[in-house]
Amino acid sequence: MICLLLPLVMQAQHKTFSGKITDVSGNPLPGASVSIQKSRHGTVSNSEGKFEISAPEGATLVINFTGYKSRNIRLNAGDAVLAIVLEEDVAKLDEMW
Repeated sequence: MICLLLPLVMQAQHKTFSGKITDVSGNPLPGASVSIQKSRHGTVSNSEGKFEISAPEGATLVINFTGYKSRNIRLNAGDAVLAIVLEEDVAKLDEMW
């Protein structure tokens, strides 16, 4: 019985992923939302655009920041530090004005 359940327990283990969110010019984006898709678990980037989140390997991160296109990033076991670049969403900025 233990041998049957062990793979399920191993698969459900979480790993801490960290990263930095910037715009295309390399400027940090503080306050960007980072959440795990299909989950209520999330965080926000700090004043330097950095974040840390615990997630299972293979999960998808959803990154949002007002005025920028959102991104979905699938987490792999080898992802030590993520460098996430968001592009401006000109269409949404025009709608705001």
